[in-house]
Amino acid sequence: MTGDLPGSDEFIERCERVRSWNYMVRAAAHAQLPPPVNNAGTAVFGRAQVWFDGTRARVHLLGEAELGHFSAIEAWLAKHELEPQFDVLPIVACRPVAAALGERGYRLVSWQPTLYRNLTEPIASEAIEGVEVREVGAEDAEFRATFLGGYEIPKKKLEPAGQVMDARWKAEGARCFIARASGKPVSAATLVTCDGIARLANCATLPWARSSGAQTALIRTRLRCAAAAGLELAISDARQGGGSLRNLSRAGFSICAHVTQWERV
Repeated sequence: MTGDLPGSDEFIERCERVRSWNYMVRAAAHAQLPPPVNNAGTAVFGRAQVWFDGTRARVHLLGEAELGHFSAIEAWLAKHELEPQFDVLPIVACRPVAAALGERGYRLVSWQPTLYRNLTEPIASEAIEGVEVREVGAEDAEFRATFLGGYEIPKKKLEPAGQVMDARWKAEGARCFIARASGKPVSAATLVTCDGIARLANCATLPWARSSGAQTALIRTRLRCAAAAGLELAISDARQGGGSLRNLSRAGFSICAHVTQWERV
């Protein structure tokens, strides 16, 4: 596996750079859409990267060297009337960041596991009964409908949400996969690559089809595709305690860090 030792500060930061890149690319693509679907944007302060979508903003890669930009970051967020969340890595360089956030009235509100998998290790190849996965183009109507349905997007918001997703998939160079159970489309997911690392992201399953094995089948397929492309490392993230975390762990992923998330409360 390329890069630094899993669990080291360097490895954790490298994984976070890929995650941050992915979000920044998506927000930048969203921002290019015409009104009224262009309520998004990005900014960079030193190495810190900031993006927003609607009223929600995230700040990534804020390190000790970027603390001098803190006032400028807060001013930019206030100008756009955003509610920020700061993602802070559990590494030595970020200890002063946590202290600075606390002094400014922010509090740790949650944490998110960052997971990795060595792609040179065996990947399960057995089929899951009744589930079939195939790769499709990002423009595939069935893929789009399944993806949006899995996220339970309200009907009146489907058209703008579809425009946003189309722009994001194109900008990030996403490979798109759809899973069918008993012949019916039930789940959709993407695979993106940055810095020689495969990132598994955005798996969405229709509510009635959850626990069908579709997500597990999509994880395995994407891992095999990444390995076939010559990549040695895959990363992902998931909500603490959720089904996605369990499925990723069963597919051979391990937690390398818990990224803490801070908000003003």
